[in-house]
Amino acid sequence: MTNMSVLENRVDLDLFASIIELANNDVFRRAIHVGNRRFSLDSAITKQELLTDTAISMRPYIKEILEKDIPCLIVAGQMDIRANHLGIQRMISKIDWTGSLDFSAAERRHWTVKGELAGYVKSGGGLTYVLMRNVGHFMIGDKMAWSLDLLKRTVNDAPL
Repeated sequence: MTNMSVLENRVDLDLFASIIELANNDVFRRAIHVGNRRFSLDSAITKQELLTDTAISMRPYIKEILEKDIPCLIVAGQMDIRANHLGIQRMISKIDWTGSLDFSAAERRHWTVKGELAGYVKSGGGLTYVLMRNVGHFMIGDKMAWSLDLLKRTVNDAPL
């Protein structure tokens, strides 16, 4: 029993103010290599572009990123019914890249935020996989402090 009462969670967009501010910060945008593009929660252009990606496997793209030695972060919500963490873990296990043995051999560690267990991290071969506890598809709204911690550590290349 999860004690979670909502399967498809929706959050108030006001909760995203801190994330939007961070995502539009010049230093952050440079760190994630998006140039001058601004982040928006409701972009008709982005929505239209993403429609063609529905149900397309990201596995070959993730492999290409990893083979170019570009660090890759994949985050899953424990209660996410849209992008189930077990399916994500299965997809990761099927990616055959030069660092896959390092990732497979890596230990899963606890990730804590202010002494609270936020989730679990496995990292190796250029890939970091985070399973965030007690969140659904909109993890940023479910656990904003945890999400900000994850973003800040990732951008600053600090360990989780």
